[in-house]
Amino acid sequence: MKTFALRGLAGLVFLMCLGAGSLYWLTRPANINWHSRTRDGLLDLRAVDWDGKNLAGANLAEIWFRESSLRGANLRRTNLQGSDFSGATYLDDADLSHANLTRAKLGGTYARRANFTGAILKDADLQYATLSGANLSGVDFAGADLSYANLVGAKLTNWINAPKSLDRADLTKADWPQNITRTSLCNTIMPDGNTSKQGCFWPTPGLKKILHSKDWHGIDSYTSGLFRAAISGGYAVEQLSAEIEQIPCQDLKVLNDLWHQASEGKFSFSQQRQIWENPPVQQNYGKFADVVGWKQNGQWIKYEELQLQDVTLNNRVSGHLPWHRWQVQEPTEAEPTRFRRIGFGAWMARLKQCDI
Repeated sequence: MKTFALRGLAGLVFLMCLGAGSLYWLTRPANINWHSRTRDGLLDLRAVDWDGKNLAGANLAEIWFRESSLRGANLRRTNLQGSDFSGATYLDDADLSHANLTRAKLGGTYARRANFTGAILKDADLQYATLSGANLSGVDFAGADLSYANLVGAKLTNWINAPKSLDRADLTKADWPQNITRTSLCNTIMPDGNTSKQGCFWPTPGLKKILHSKDWHGIDSYTSGLFRAAISGGYAVEQLSAEIEQIPCQDLKVLNDLWHQASEGKFSFSQQRQIWENPPVQQNYGKFADVVGWKQNGQWIKYEELQLQDVTLNNRVSGHLPWHRWQVQEPTEAEPTRFRRIGFGAWMARLKQCDI
């Protein structure tokens, strides 16, 4: 009886090993040594051709899939945690429903019409991914970054958690959930064709840290960077007045309050607006520049000159900062006397509209 039991156990072990071996040979790509090719700690399976392959339920975590082709592959419930699909990897029409893609890298991946229903994409990188027509309903996107992603016509409903960023993504004609308030949508093309400014000016831990340091050059540069990122072209343009009108009032108020608190009321948007609207300035840009120290001895101060100066609360007049470099057009050889801030009047009008 004991001998029979041992033989039965041995047979069971043999069958299990046979099954595992069969799965290995079924899924292994040709001419790939699974044990010797690694890159950055990941198993290196670059450029494999697994179009249409059935890999449902397989454990494919921590694998380098760059430049591979998995068009139409069945990856349903597959463990793909930490795997790298970035670059020219093709997942078009693949079934990734309920797959675990936590921390996966899918930047620049092509996954048109792919089915991600119920997938886990926590902390995944999908920047610049092409996901047009994909089904992303019921996905857990907690911490995921979909900046610059192409989501034209994609289904984006019933998320477990929304991603942290969809900045500059294209959501044209996408099936989009309403009231997504905690996802950054800076310059995102929305399903209705409008461009969102949500998140463009959200204060980051980096901004709060630099405000605490009282490094006014750094604070001013950081603030200007936020505005440049929010402008569709990234730089001061003639259409800037229209861009300014889209800046959310709540975001401007938060940013103004941070400046006001850090500078004890000396440097802020609200302080500049007060100077702008009252004598002796009364909405005259040249007079405003004289009062806040943007002109000294009749000469405009260039940004490079400001950077060389020691700026403290004690040696600068009220309203000297923020500098608004994102609006500035400085002199050039062709226009040696030019110095203006594009849309400055529209900026002050927006502050008034927002009661700042």
